Amino acid sequence: MGAIPASDEHLDVLVVGGGFAGVYHLFELRRRGHNVKLFDAAPDFGGIWRLNCYPGARVDSELPLYGLSFPEVYKTWNWSERYPGFKELRRYFDHMDKVLNLRKDCRFNMRVTASHWDEANSRWNITAGPEGKETHVTAKNVIFCMGFASKVNFPTYPGRENYKGTMHHTGLWPDGLEAEAFKGKKVAIIGSGASGVQCTQEIGKHADSLSVFIRTPNLCLPMAQMKMSADVQEAFKDAYPDIFEKRKKTFAGFHYDFDYDDWKRHTPEQRRAFYEEIWAKKGFHFWLETYVDVYYQKDCNRTAYDFWQEKTAARIHDPKKRAFLAPKEWPHTFGTVRPSLEQNYYDVLNQENVDIVPVKEQPIESFTEKGIKMKNGEEKQFDAIILATGFDTHTGGFQQIDIRGQNGVPLTKKWGDGCNSFLGLATAGFPNMFFLYGPHGPTAYSNGPSTVEIQAEWTCDFLDYMRNKQLKSFDVDPKTEEEFTKHNDDLSAATLFHDSHGWYMGRNVPGKKHQALNFTGGIPLYVKELNESKDDGYKGFVMA
Repeated sequence: MGAIPASDEHLDVLVVGGGFAGVYHLFELRRRGHNVKLFDAAPDFGGIWRLNCYPGARVDSELPLYGLSFPEVYKTWNWSERYPGFKELRRYFDHMDKVLNLRKDCRFNMRVTASHWDEANSRWNITAGPEGKETHVTAKNVIFCMGFASKVNFPTYPGRENYKGTMHHTGLWPDGLEAEAFKGKKVAIIGSGASGVQCTQEIGKHADSLSVFIRTPNLCLPMAQMKMSADVQEAFKDAYPDIFEKRKKTFAGFHYDFDYDDWKRHTPEQRRAFYEEIWAKKGFHFWLETYVDVYYQKDCNRTAYDFWQEKTAARIHDPKKRAFLAPKEWPHTFGTVRPSLEQNYYDVLNQENVDIVPVKEQPIESFTEKGIKMKNGEEKQFDAIILATGFDTHTGGFQQIDIRGQNGVPLTKKWGDGCNSFLGLATAGFPNMFFLYGPHGPTAYSNGPSTVEIQAEWTCDFLDYMRNKQLKSFDVDPKTEEEFTKHNDDLSAATLFHDSHGWYMGRNVPGKKHQALNFTGGIPLYVKELNESKDDGYKGFVMA
């Protein structure tokens, strides 16, 4: 792409993305007097929840944690379930739009395709919209709020274009396609992450036969979904400010936290009682309210895995399925690959019409016109194939936009051998540019809105500071960036997460550098480091 044409529309801030981070910035920066607009490729608000509309798609953070802390919003909204589904999350965004009067400053179906830094004028030249009907704007600052899961990850097996049946990726699901559409069909699901688990739960109820292709079993935890009355929620709303404030003080931004004492202080009997207590709470309590040593010491982690294995194996009837889904010998350390919350996943897998294909033992060779060919020569035929293969997380979304910083250097070139940043918010050589809920933030180790609000409040204060000081531009000091990136890697290397095989470290995408994509020190340490920079005049940034 060549130079971006001049524009007559000049903004203080362009926000890219209409999820939680985008909504927060639009509302808050507008309230503070900045000239701000929001562009989103989707047809409406919701971020990932405009894309995640496959059967069973729902959040795994319980109410009211999965939402913004604006009183105007939560005082006039009640959820119907403890863990809302995508349809209700869309209604929640519609409610925020109405209450906060957001839409007047937004343009939807407006995909940003290019953002080039104009050094002479200290601004970004931006192109958006479909080819032939592009819109060009300039902005002093650009804030990318695309989330960490905005580029789908397709499997690399050859022949996908040859398949003649129905094929969909869960990250690009057709709006309105329900599980009932698969009634009486022979269906394959490839993948066992959150989308694979949720699709299996729903489609397995309707399909004539379902084959679930699993490379590594998901160490799922019971969700304990329940309906929630408005009366119960109203009774607790006076406590919401304290709950939202506590999100900033726990490792993962929930209303509970790890046990930071030495796990060995407990006898085996006491440890068993502790595990029983947090297991009974369901949800992520067994993952994020356990001993912190679970994620630092393998012998401690083993006790957690053994407890999980015992509880889960008891639910799986078929010995062969049980040996694969809840093996005595762990497939990896517990919790270092993200567990999914399940409602009836193991019950569906128990069904006679559901088959499990262990991909490591029975490798896939290619797709065919009628289905999937295995390396042993067998061809499995299906009416529909669902690709639940996740995302190229954290950095993948940036590859879909032509972002060029100082001297025209593409961001894809700078991050070609791994990403680097300062505070998980900005990267050197790309002035006046922030990104949220992406690489090097607490991001996937946290409840999303918890991290979003912490980061967004900080960036809004930063832009106020720039305006008040009448500064034109900011950039990251390269040495500071190098130090922070190493600091982030060191924090990760001290934990068991660092060797995990999944997308936390970028290992799900062939050719992607393996590195710590998330800030592993937890939200309290992250907040401390944000405040240290801010209190020292935003140390680590070079301003002009």
